[in-house]
Amino acid sequence: PRLSAPRRLEDFLDTLEWPGERWLATPGEDPGTGLEPPHSLPPALVLVGPEGDFSLDEKERILSEGFAILPLGPQILRVETAGVAALTRLLLAPPAWPGTSVESR
Repeated sequence: PRLSAPRRLEDFLDTLEWPGERWLATPGEDPGTGLEPPHSLPPALVLVGPEGDFSLDEKERILSEGFAILPLGPQILRVETAGVAALTRLLLAPPAWPGTSVESR
């Protein structure tokens, strides 16, 4: 993974050019049970917010930019561990990638 320096959310979204999958890591959602890990993952951008999470307005803006929710579970994580948890979630219990189904895995 590549980490980027912190930036203002508006500046980041206004200049974002990312053709791959876009995920918003967020607490409070049930991650469900893991399925068989995929053999490879498409390029993915994972957005991890500040401590305390993004505001509702910020989440609406992020989702309007083509991001999908990547649930990390009910626990509240510090920003330092949320990124690691998000990568683990993508690798070990990935959500259904667009264009795929549970049956095809």
